[in-house]
Amino acid sequence: MRILVIGGVAGGGSAAARAKRQNPEAEVLMLEESPHISYAACGLPYFLSGEVEDFGALQALTPDSFKKTRGVTVRVRQQVQKIEKDRKEVLVRDLEGGREYSESYDRLIIATGARALVPPLEGVDLEGVFTLRTMQDGLDLARKGKGSRVVIVGGGSIGCEMAETFLKLGREVTIIDKSEQIMPILDRDMAEIVAKHLREKGARIELGRGIKAFKGNGRIEEVINEDGESYPADLCLLALGVKPETTLAREAGLKLGVRGALAVNEYMETSHPDIFGAGDCCEASHLLTGKKTWIPLGSTANKQGRVAGTNAAGGRKTFWGVLGTAQVKVYDLDVARTGLSEAEASAEGMEVISAGIDARSNAGYYPEVGPLHLKLVAAPDGKILGAQAVGSRGVDKRIDVLATAIHNGMWVEELEGIDLGYAPPYSVPIDPIIVAGNVLEKKISG
Repeated sequence: MRILVIGGVAGGGSAAARAKRQNPEAEVLMLEESPHISYAACGLPYFLSGEVEDFGALQALTPDSFKKTRGVTVRVRQQVQKIEKDRKEVLVRDLEGGREYSESYDRLIIATGARALVPPLEGVDLEGVFTLRTMQDGLDLARKGKGSRVVIVGGGSIGCEMAETFLKLGREVTIIDKSEQIMPILDRDMAEIVAKHLREKGARIELGRGIKAFKGNGRIEEVINEDGESYPADLCLLALGVKPETTLAREAGLKLGVRGALAVNEYMETSHPDIFGAGDCCEASHLLTGKKTWIPLGSTANKQGRVAGTNAAGGRKTFWGVLGTAQVKVYDLDVARTGLSEAEASAEGMEVISAGIDARSNAGYYPEVGPLHLKLVAAPDGKILGAQAVGSRGVDKRIDVLATAIHNGMWVEELEGIDLGYAPPYSVPIDPIIVAGNVLEKKISG
């Protein structure tokens, strides 16, 4: 069996490694367009801030080490230009030498990821306008991202992470977002906690106005919003999100799904036999709504890759689906969510009841104590639908517990009986999860 993998980051790397482990006799070849494989793009803000000093530490494996430790042949700077699914071949261009050649396969795994959204606006190609998605983006920003005045377009996770990075570097930071709130993964009441914290750290946040143009003489000098207001800028970071990279799949006639992502089933099979998908280019099923969704996350990409690799190599493994569990650090705050927010549930036509509490991360007398804001969302019958947390400590613990509760279909009233660990450095005798559950249970019962 010959298994070909297009893409060598999270989904592709995990798929290739798992395929070889599932079927050691198979020949597995991974083709990656960029010079880098198996890298942690999520770590780029911390490299740019100086918290991670070694850029190479963000790359888990090189082509040579991947071959040595995983038994997979890797070729970088190889651009797949076309999938000939009926002939079971792909057309490849060597970006170093310019040679074009074909590679055959018995099974194909598409893991082409996602690419940064770049609006088709005047001046968007000026020097000093950056995105942050790939290792090369990080290197470009580190080498060329000079100047004291930074405008970040987009107030999502990357925008807020990079606001922290630039503030720590002593830059003036302005965040502009067309929405009425930052952090769209949160409900507005929770997002306002994050916005207040960023403003206290020195960030200027402008909401409710989109961008009209970028101006400058060869290099960015100002960003113009839809009302014609100007924001001086020596550097502009576009943090508007990403879109699935499914050009190859679309041109090959494979079925696309929600938001243009590659349509796959629970076995990560596409609409064509012997072709699988994995990672940020693929849709997934939401465990609460049962509908297809597209939530690109590194954790999901790795899990999908394992399923795709197993099945492409002859196994039969199922990808369960997603809850959209996500975490992000914004200065002194940890921010996390899982399941459905109140706004998302309402958009699905669900009736919901929510409750939020202000608590402490751990015992108040312990030196390292901090605030913890926790919000629960449930159906009127008490089925837990979602949770959000913002605080200085212990956020990840609470969200992971609640993600597990939602995954297993728990009810609000059951939270009171969970036997959670307690010690002064980590919690309080009655954990905020239990307190929030009690508050929400009272609201549900009237």
